Amino acid sequence: MVKKEKNDNDDKKEKNVVAALLEILSRSKSNVDICADFRAPSVSIEVEPYNKALAVLRNRGVRLRQITDITKDNLSFAKELMKLAEVRHLDGVKGNFMTSEKEYLAPVFLFQKENVTSQVIYSNVKEVVEQQKYLFETLWTKAIPAEQIIQELEEGIKPSVLEIIRNPIEIQNIFINLIKSSTKEIMIMIPTTNAIRCQADIGILQLLKKVATDNHVNIRILAPLKDHSVEQKIQNVLSCSSNSSLIQLRNIETSSATKSTIMITDRKKSLVTEINDDLKDTFIDALGFATYSNS
Repeated sequence: MVKKEKNDNDDKKEKNVVAALLEILSRSKSNVDICADFRAPSVSIEVEPYNKALAVLRNRGVRLRQITDITKDNLSFAKELMKLAEVRHLDGVKGNFMTSEKEYLAPVFLFQKENVTSQVIYSNVKEVVEQQKYLFETLWTKAIPAEQIIQELEEGIKPSVLEIIRNPIEIQNIFINLIKSSTKEIMIMIPTTNAIRCQADIGILQLLKKVATDNHVNIRILAPLKDHSVEQKIQNVLSCSSNSSLIQLRNIETSSATKSTIMITDRKKSLVTEINDDLKDTFIDALGFATYSNS
Protein backbone atom coordinates (compact mmCIF):
# COMPACT_ATOMS: atom_id res chain seq x y z
CA MET A 1 0.00 0.00 0.00
CA VAL A 2 1.26 3.48 -0.87
CA LYS A 3 0.28 6.70 0.87
CA LYS A 4 0.98 9.91 -1.01
CA GLU A 5 1.42 12.96 1.22
CA LYS A 6 0.47 16.41 -0.04
CA ASN A 7 3.07 19.07 -0.62
CA ASP A 8 1.36 22.46 -0.93
CA ASN A 9 4.04 23.74 -3.27
CA ASP A 10 4.03 20.80 -5.60
CA ASP A 11 1.35 21.21 -8.28
CA LYS A 12 2.50 18.03 -9.97
CA LYS A 13 1.18 15.94 -7.11
CA GLU A 14 -2.33 17.31 -7.56
CA LYS A 15 -2.20 16.42 -11.23
CA ASN A 16 -0.88 12.98 -10.35
CA VAL A 17 -3.83 12.34 -8.04
CA VAL A 18 -6.32 13.17 -10.77
CA ALA A 19 -4.30 11.13 -13.23
CA ALA A 20 -4.27 8.13 -10.87
CA LEU A 21 -8.02 8.35 -10.46
CA LEU A 22 -8.61 8.56 -14.20
CA GLU A 23 -6.18 5.73 -14.86
CA ILE A 24 -8.06 3.38 -12.56
CA LEU A 25 -11.30 4.28 -14.31
CA SER A 26 -9.72 3.71 -17.72
CA ARG A 27 -8.45 0.27 -16.68
CA SER A 28 -11.81 -0.88 -15.33
CA LYS A 29 -13.49 -3.51 -17.46
CA SER A 30 -16.64 -4.60 -15.65
CA ASN A 31 -17.43 -2.58 -12.54
CA VAL A 32 -16.50 0.49 -10.51
CA ASP A 33 -17.93 1.21 -7.06
CA ILE A 34 -17.63 4.65 -5.47
CA CYS A 35 -18.57 5.81 -1.99
CA ALA A 36 -18.31 9.56 -1.41
CA ASP A 37 -19.85 12.32 0.70
CA PHE A 38 -22.39 15.03 -0.23
CA ARG A 39 -19.90 16.82 -2.50
CA ALA A 40 -19.64 13.86 -4.89
CA PRO A 41 -22.59 14.68 -7.17
CA SER A 42 -21.31 18.18 -7.97
CA VAL A 43 -17.74 16.90 -8.42
CA SER A 44 -18.96 14.20 -10.80
CA ILE A 45 -20.68 16.76 -12.99
CA GLU A 46 -18.51 19.88 -12.69
CA VAL A 47 -15.01 18.40 -12.84
CA GLU A 48 -14.79 17.90 -16.59
CA PRO A 49 -12.09 15.16 -16.83
CA TYR A 50 -13.86 13.11 -14.18
CA ASN A 51 -17.28 13.61 -15.76
CA LYS A 52 -15.94 12.53 -19.16
CA ALA A 53 -14.31 9.45 -17.65
CA LEU A 54 -17.63 8.40 -16.07
CA ALA A 55 -19.37 8.88 -19.42
CA VAL A 56 -16.74 6.70 -21.12
CA LEU A 57 -17.33 3.97 -18.53
CA ARG A 58 -21.05 4.07 -19.20
CA ASN A 59 -20.52 3.88 -22.96
CA ARG A 60 -18.16 0.90 -22.53
CA GLY A 61 -20.83 -0.96 -20.55
CA VAL A 62 -18.96 -0.83 -17.24
CA ARG A 63 -21.33 -1.04 -14.28
CA LEU A 64 -20.87 2.07 -12.14
CA ARG A 65 -22.41 2.28 -8.68
CA GLN A 66 -22.17 5.27 -6.38
CA ILE A 67 -23.23 5.83 -2.77
CA THR A 68 -23.51 9.44 -1.65
CA ASP A 69 -25.46 11.78 0.60
CA ILE A 70 -28.21 13.41 -1.49
CA THR A 71 -29.50 16.70 -0.10
CA LYS A 72 -31.59 19.62 -1.30
CA ASP A 73 -28.36 21.45 -2.12
CA ASN A 74 -26.98 18.81 -4.51
CA LEU A 75 -30.29 17.55 -5.89
CA SER A 76 -29.79 18.78 -9.45
CA PHE A 77 -26.28 17.28 -9.60
CA ALA A 78 -27.58 13.97 -8.24
CA LYS A 79 -30.13 13.80 -11.06
CA GLU A 80 -27.37 14.32 -13.61
CA LEU A 81 -25.19 11.71 -11.92
CA MET A 82 -28.04 9.19 -12.21
CA LYS A 83 -27.63 9.38 -15.99
CA LEU A 84 -24.12 7.99 -15.60
CA ALA A 85 -24.41 5.57 -12.68
CA GLU A 86 -26.62 3.61 -10.32
CA VAL A 87 -26.92 5.96 -7.35
CA ARG A 88 -28.05 5.30 -3.80
CA HIS A 89 -28.40 7.64 -0.82
CA LEU A 90 -26.95 7.11 2.65
CA ASP A 91 -27.57 9.78 5.27
CA GLY A 92 -24.40 11.57 6.34
CA VAL A 93 -22.03 9.15 4.65
CA LYS A 94 -18.38 10.04 5.31
CA GLY A 95 -15.15 8.86 3.79
CA ASN A 96 -14.40 8.58 0.10
CA PHE A 97 -13.14 5.54 -1.72
CA MET A 98 -13.35 3.75 -5.05
CA THR A 99 -12.82 0.14 -6.05
CA SER A 100 -12.53 -1.50 -9.45
CA GLU A 101 -11.92 -5.16 -10.18
CA LYS A 102 -8.35 -5.12 -8.88
CA GLU A 103 -7.66 -1.65 -7.45
CA TYR A 104 -8.61 0.55 -4.51
CA LEU A 105 -8.18 4.31 -4.22
CA ALA A 106 -9.17 6.60 -1.34
CA PRO A 107 -8.66 10.37 -1.42
CA VAL A 108 -8.29 11.48 2.18
CA PHE A 109 -10.44 14.49 1.28
CA LEU A 110 -12.64 14.52 -1.79
CA PHE A 111 -11.46 16.97 -4.43
CA GLN A 112 -13.85 19.81 -5.17
CA LYS A 113 -13.87 21.58 -8.54
CA GLU A 114 -10.34 22.90 -9.16
CA ASN A 115 -9.17 22.37 -5.57
CA VAL A 116 -8.01 18.76 -5.52
CA THR A 117 -6.33 17.01 -2.61
CA SER A 118 -3.02 15.31 -3.36
CA GLN A 119 -3.24 12.89 -0.43
CA VAL A 120 -4.54 9.47 -1.35
CA ILE A 121 -4.33 5.84 -0.32
CA TYR A 122 -3.89 3.36 -3.16
CA SER A 123 -3.64 -0.41 -3.20
CA ASN A 124 -3.81 -3.24 -5.68
CA VAL A 125 -3.30 -5.90 -3.00
CA LYS A 126 -6.07 -8.45 -3.49
CA GLU A 127 -6.94 -8.75 0.21
CA VAL A 128 -7.22 -4.97 0.62
CA VAL A 129 -9.37 -4.60 -2.49
CA GLU A 130 -11.68 -7.43 -1.41
CA GLN A 131 -12.05 -5.90 2.05
CA GLN A 132 -13.11 -2.56 0.58
CA LYS A 133 -15.48 -4.28 -1.84
CA TYR A 134 -17.13 -6.00 1.13
CA LEU A 135 -17.45 -2.64 2.90
CA PHE A 136 -19.08 -1.12 -0.17
CA GLU A 137 -21.58 -3.99 -0.48
CA THR A 138 -22.54 -3.58 3.17
CA LEU A 139 -23.17 0.14 2.69
CA TRP A 140 -24.99 -0.47 -0.61
CA THR A 141 -27.54 -2.75 1.07
CA LYS A 142 -28.19 -0.10 3.74
CA ALA A 143 -28.52 2.77 1.25
CA ILE A 144 -31.81 3.67 -0.44
CA PRO A 145 -32.38 4.27 -4.17
CA ALA A 146 -31.71 7.83 -5.30
CA GLU A 147 -35.17 8.02 -6.89
CA GLN A 148 -36.79 7.52 -3.48
CA ILE A 149 -34.84 10.18 -1.59
CA ILE A 150 -35.23 12.65 -4.49
CA GLN A 151 -39.01 12.21 -4.43
CA GLU A 152 -39.03 12.70 -0.65
CA LEU A 153 -36.96 15.88 -0.92
CA GLU A 154 -39.00 17.34 -3.78
CA GLU A 155 -42.39 16.55 -2.26
CA GLY A 156 -41.45 17.31 1.34
CA ILE A 157 -42.14 13.73 2.41
CA LYS A 158 -40.63 12.69 5.70
CA PRO A 159 -38.24 9.77 5.04
CA SER A 160 -39.69 6.37 5.89
CA VAL A 161 -38.25 4.63 8.92
CA LEU A 162 -38.46 0.96 9.83
CA GLU A 163 -36.40 0.25 12.91
CA ILE A 164 -35.91 -2.83 15.08
CA ILE A 165 -35.30 -1.90 18.72
CA ARG A 166 -33.87 -4.33 21.24
CA ASN A 167 -33.21 -2.08 24.23
CA PRO A 168 -36.27 -2.46 26.55
CA ILE A 169 -35.77 0.96 28.18
CA GLU A 170 -35.70 2.59 24.74
CA ILE A 171 -38.84 0.65 23.76
CA GLN A 172 -40.64 1.88 26.87
CA ASN A 173 -39.62 5.48 26.18
CA ILE A 174 -40.81 5.30 22.55
CA PHE A 175 -44.09 3.71 23.70
CA ILE A 176 -44.74 6.58 26.11
CA ASN A 177 -43.59 9.32 23.73
CA LEU A 178 -45.80 8.07 20.90
CA ILE A 179 -48.82 8.38 23.18
CA LYS A 180 -47.79 11.85 24.36
CA SER A 181 -47.21 13.12 20.81
CA SER A 182 -50.44 11.80 19.30
CA THR A 183 -52.93 14.45 18.18
CA LYS A 184 -55.91 12.59 16.72
CA GLU A 185 -56.15 8.88 17.41
CA ILE A 186 -54.50 5.99 19.22
CA MET A 187 -55.37 2.38 18.40
CA ILE A 188 -53.83 -0.20 20.67
CA MET A 189 -54.19 -3.97 20.93
CA ILE A 190 -52.95 -5.57 24.15
CA PRO A 191 -52.68 -9.38 23.83
CA THR A 192 -52.74 -10.65 27.44
CA THR A 193 -54.05 -9.70 30.85
CA ASN A 194 -50.51 -9.64 32.25
CA ALA A 195 -49.48 -7.20 29.51
CA ILE A 196 -52.36 -4.97 30.63
CA ARG A 197 -51.13 -5.09 34.23
CA CYS A 198 -47.55 -4.33 33.22
CA GLN A 199 -48.62 -1.36 31.11
CA ALA A 200 -50.89 -0.07 33.86
CA ASP A 201 -48.00 -0.24 36.33
CA ILE A 202 -45.90 2.17 34.21
CA GLY A 203 -48.81 4.59 33.83
CA ILE A 204 -49.94 3.80 30.27
CA LEU A 205 -53.65 3.79 31.15
CA GLN A 206 -53.33 7.09 33.00
CA LEU A 207 -51.47 8.55 30.05
CA LEU A 208 -54.16 7.42 27.60
CA LYS A 209 -56.77 9.08 29.77
CA LYS A 210 -54.70 12.26 29.90
CA VAL A 211 -54.32 12.63 26.11
CA ALA A 212 -58.03 11.96 25.67
CA THR A 213 -58.90 14.61 28.27
CA ASP A 214 -56.33 17.26 27.38
CA ASN A 215 -55.92 16.80 23.62
CA HIS A 216 -59.25 15.23 22.64
CA VAL A 217 -57.50 12.21 21.17
CA ASN A 218 -59.70 9.25 20.25
CA ILE A 219 -58.59 6.07 22.03
CA ARG A 220 -59.42 2.58 20.73
CA ILE A 221 -58.35 -0.32 22.95
CA LEU A 222 -58.64 -4.03 22.15
CA ALA A 223 -57.78 -6.26 25.08
CA PRO A 224 -58.77 -9.59 26.71
CA LEU A 225 -61.41 -8.63 29.28
CA LYS A 226 -62.62 -12.01 30.60
CA ASP A 227 -60.63 -11.40 33.75
CA HIS A 228 -63.11 -9.07 35.44
CA SER A 229 -60.52 -7.65 37.83
CA VAL A 230 -58.46 -6.50 34.87
CA GLU A 231 -61.49 -5.06 33.09
CA GLN A 232 -62.50 -3.24 36.24
CA LYS A 233 -58.99 -1.82 36.63
CA ILE A 234 -59.09 -0.43 33.12
CA GLN A 235 -62.60 0.94 33.53
CA ASN A 236 -61.76 2.59 36.85
CA VAL A 237 -58.91 4.51 35.24
CA LEU A 238 -60.49 5.40 31.92
CA SER A 239 -63.99 6.20 33.12
CA CYS A 240 -62.63 9.10 35.18
CA SER A 241 -61.84 10.98 32.01
CA SER A 242 -63.94 14.06 31.31
CA ASN A 243 -63.88 12.93 27.68
CA SER A 244 -64.71 9.28 28.34
CA SER A 245 -66.79 9.20 25.16
CA LEU A 246 -63.51 9.41 23.23
CA ILE A 247 -62.32 6.13 24.76
CA GLN A 248 -63.60 2.81 23.40
CA LEU A 249 -62.73 -0.51 25.02
CA ARG A 250 -63.47 -3.83 23.31
CA ASN A 251 -62.81 -7.44 24.20
CA ILE A 252 -60.60 -9.80 22.21
CA GLU A 253 -59.90 -13.45 22.87
CA THR A 254 -56.50 -14.31 24.31
CA SER A 255 -54.46 -16.31 21.83
CA SER A 256 -51.26 -18.21 22.50
CA ALA A 257 -50.17 -17.29 18.98
CA THR A 258 -50.40 -13.55 19.60
CA LYS A 259 -47.73 -12.14 21.87
CA SER A 260 -47.44 -8.59 20.58
CA THR A 261 -48.80 -5.27 21.70
CA ILE A 262 -49.63 -3.26 18.59
CA MET A 263 -50.07 0.50 18.77
CA ILE A 264 -50.84 2.86 15.89
CA THR A 265 -50.94 6.62 16.45
CA ASP A 266 -52.60 9.13 14.12
CA ARG A 267 -52.71 6.37 11.45
CA LYS A 268 -49.06 7.14 10.68
CA LYS A 269 -46.74 5.71 13.31
CA SER A 270 -46.72 2.18 14.68
CA LEU A 271 -44.93 0.30 17.42
CA VAL A 272 -45.12 -3.49 17.70
CA THR A 273 -43.67 -4.78 20.95
CA GLU A 274 -42.99 -8.50 21.24
CA ILE A 275 -43.57 -10.13 24.61
CA ASN A 276 -40.68 -12.43 25.42
CA ASP A 277 -41.94 -13.74 28.77
CA ASP A 278 -45.56 -13.06 29.72
CA LEU A 279 -44.96 -14.35 33.25
CA LYS A 280 -42.69 -11.44 34.17
CA ASP A 281 -44.05 -8.80 36.51
CA THR A 282 -42.72 -5.67 34.83
CA PHE A 283 -43.11 -4.14 31.39
CA ILE A 284 -39.36 -4.04 30.74
CA ASP A 285 -38.66 -7.60 31.95
CA ALA A 286 -41.46 -9.03 29.80
CA LEU A 287 -40.27 -7.40 26.58
CA GLY A 288 -38.42 -9.02 23.72
CA PHE A 289 -37.85 -6.57 20.86
CA ALA A 290 -39.95 -3.95 19.08
CA THR A 291 -40.47 -2.74 15.53
CA TYR A 292 -41.11 0.96 14.93
CA SER A 293 -42.35 2.53 11.70
CA ASN A 294 -43.42 6.04 10.74
CA SER A 295 -45.31 5.05 7.60
